[in-house]
Amino acid sequence: MPHCEHTGAPTGQTGGPNLLRVSHLLSNVVEAIQVADLHNADLLLQLRIGGQASAIVRTSGVKGHTVLHIGDDVRFSGSFEVASGRFHDRPTLRIGHRTFIGHNVSITCNREVTIEDDVLIAGDCRISDYDGHPASLERRLSNCLPDPEEIRPVRICRGAWVGEGVSILKGVTIGAGSIAGANSVVTHDVLPYCVAVGSPAQVVKRTTARKAASVATPVHSAAA
Repeated sequence: MPHCEHTGAPTGQTGGPNLLRVSHLLSNVVEAIQVADLHNADLLLQLRIGGQASAIVRTSGVKGHTVLHIGDDVRFSGSFEVASGRFHDRPTLRIGHRTFIGHNVSITCNREVTIEDDVLIAGDCRISDYDGHPASLERRLSNCLPDPEEIRPVRICRGAWVGEGVSILKGVTIGAGSIAGANSVVTHDVLPYCVAVGSPAQVVKRTTARKAASVATPVHSAAA
């Protein structure tokens, strides 16, 4: 039976004391549907597989109406926040199998954020599919919301490694196997198997592509 369990960090791995492990979810993606009020500080997420409720998880870190799809063996170390506004009816966050998300990671999802399988995201990272305010000065002074066209999906592809304190902005795709160095601000796409650093992040070298099987065992000390 699929379940969620709180465990300590496995031997030889780093992580917060309240490492949340979502495990044994068959081969299906779990849909986490918020069943509490939008402004409730302590929300309930109901995990569903094939339309059948499988577990209830209590969390204070999800604000808004984002739908979460959580894969098999996903690990959250410490604080994790997800926020959304009322720009779209069904903003969606997808987290693939075996992904690790470090402490104090914040994701703003107003349309779509996709984190594929075997991704490592270190602590203190920020991921957002919108800028927070309109680019136009006149619209900001008028307290206007961003146009829906200004909200652009973010994708972090399989096996990518996002270093500590990285910010990933709207519309960005980080290619498979690529690395975003610590404290970088990623404003444009990063091609597969590249290392990008700086603000704004720029590619400084390419990495060697690894066989798919070797990516499936992530190292959970994720700071880059």
